[in-house]
Amino acid sequence: ETPEWDYDEANPEFLLGKEVSILWADSRVWYKGKIDNWDEKDGKHHISYEDNDKRWHRLIEYSFSLYGMRGQHVGEKQDEPYRRKFIPYTPKDPDSKTVATFHCTL
Repeated sequence: ETPEWDYDEANPEFLLGKEVSILWADSRVWYKGKIDNWDEKDGKHHISYEDNDKRWHRLIEYSFSLYGMRGQHVGEKQDEPYRRKFIPYTPKDPDSKTVATFHCTL
């Protein structure tokens, strides 16, 4: 019987050495590769693809399945820096006359 699995953020090393089929959402094409490295600092896995492409991915954001195992992870887009919660500016000294000005260019 084929073992079943589900993506576990608490155990990213489990994926090392596994063959993966990953969906690239922009092209709607599945690509096969092998997960061969993990960067704990950036939270990314390195995939060497069959077409010799090599890329780092935050796998939680991609839909993918592992060869030889049942189950599929459905990608979940994570917060981007520009989508983070708004925290209003508050001066350390409430009587301060300091004005904070922020500019955003899109």
